[in-house]
Amino acid sequence: MPRRRSSFLTPYKGRWYFQRRVPADVQDIIGCTRWRDALGTSDFKVAERRCRLRAVETDELIEQARRRKARLSNDINEGRDSVVQRRSVAVDEIGRSQGSARYRREFGPLPGLAAGATDPIGYAGPVNLTVAFGGWRIASYRRPEPLHDFRETGYADESAAATATIPARDVSRPRNDNRSFRSPAVRPSERLSGLYARWRLEAHPSAEYADKVAAHFRRFVELHGDLAISALTRAHVESFRDLIAELPKTQYLRRNAAPYRSLESAVTHGRRHGLPVISATTVDHYLSAMKTLAGFAVKLGLIEDNPARGVRAHTGRRPYSERQRRRPFTGSELRRVAAAVDATWPDDDDRRWLFWVGAYSGARLEEIAQLDAADIENAGGVWVLQIRDGGGKKIKNYSSLRTVPVHPKLLERGFLEFCARSPNGRVFAALKKYKHRWGGLYSRQFSELLRNRAGLDDRRLVFHSLRHRFIDACRNAEVPLDVAERLTGHAPANRVHGAYGLGHAPQTLLRHLARVDPFAEP
Repeated sequence: MPRRRSSFLTPYKGRWYFQRRVPADVQDIIGCTRWRDALGTSDFKVAERRCRLRAVETDELIEQARRRKARLSNDINEGRDSVVQRRSVAVDEIGRSQGSARYRREFGPLPGLAAGATDPIGYAGPVNLTVAFGGWRIASYRRPEPLHDFRETGYADESAAATATIPARDVSRPRNDNRSFRSPAVRPSERLSGLYARWRLEAHPSAEYADKVAAHFRRFVELHGDLAISALTRAHVESFRDLIAELPKTQYLRRNAAPYRSLESAVTHGRRHGLPVISATTVDHYLSAMKTLAGFAVKLGLIEDNPARGVRAHTGRRPYSERQRRRPFTGSELRRVAAAVDATWPDDDDRRWLFWVGAYSGARLEEIAQLDAADIENAGGVWVLQIRDGGGKKIKNYSSLRTVPVHPKLLERGFLEFCARSPNGRVFAALKKYKHRWGGLYSRQFSELLRNRAGLDDRRLVFHSLRHRFIDACRNAEVPLDVAERLTGHAPANRVHGAYGLGHAPQTLLRHLARVDPFAEP
């Protein structure tokens, strides 16, 4: 016997929708006569699961509205100011949770006011701020402000409230629409999308990290829907982990755009074709996004505990020798890479110089790629690279701020002449930003060169392996630890001692750096 479909589940043009009538006794509080929400799928089983979750949420909203309405009715004689405050909270909690369209609706007069009396609550139009993430557009709204001023006098009964004169603010004067945005007070009835919007506004994450969180959060919403914050549980996060662990690697999904659009279709496509799945580290990145948002909700006091804390990818314990880690180049491998670089990219190509600067400085790729011509200075007769932040430049941490002498081998190869040819003030002028990073695209190009030109198929070898090799070369040259830390931008082993003074002079650093040869065997 076929299973009976939920009464709230409605098909329309091949897609499923949640549709439910709002009980008549709370329509004035909730502000609409029915809910109709797209479930975002054409699969019946998926739609039925999302419909059940939405039904539970609307049950909670109805019960909450009835409690609020009963409280308003009982307290109407306690004074108009009290009633206004309670009704404002009720409208804010329930109306806000229904979405922007319903939230902008005008509500009827307060219970107990005589016909024709002025409703003391007038709502200013909400200030719209749209936050886009992963193809979604989330609108945040400022808490409504009263358009009327209230007298301090309390009202003893409803007849007094009906006949009182309420001085109104002059609303004919144009309102200032350019006021700074004030993020709304997030309440437990608000949804995860609202929490993400507030996190992006108030936590001030970098654009790169915010985009990563958005992409991972979008996958969570695809599975569980836009849940109320208070409804988020550890079971939601664990089920998300179990499904995301079966997501195929991105490079296999890009060959077929259709299965890549939704999480469940991508997993089904991967199972059917036996595609390799993402690593446990990538699964933890997805979970980290939910941990970040849930932790922000805890900080705001919206929930007591972080349901994503302690949820990690399932990994079997493997021998340390089999674990995948970046590894440094050997001297012979680095010489093969240098030959491939010189044969592939001409002398004036930015990609060629990125390699040579990385090999002889040990700097991170982004630290090199974002260098300006003004960052190449002569300090007391020593040419140095100034690793700075600000002005669109990013560094990993405070220890990364440093002055690094230019290796004598780079000067011999004509690095200063290459910098002088910069047409726009940037050393590597041909680079374009890719995913918020100047070196993002080059990182892929360098990996392809390792595989296709240098014949190095070990996936643990990447551009960052140059930094590992440089540190090994410092050890082989018996460079003092504090000098090596200064050259590479690592935090000093003795943090107290390292916090004093200005650090090593460029002449001292150059004397040690000149002995470092990453291409030599120990």
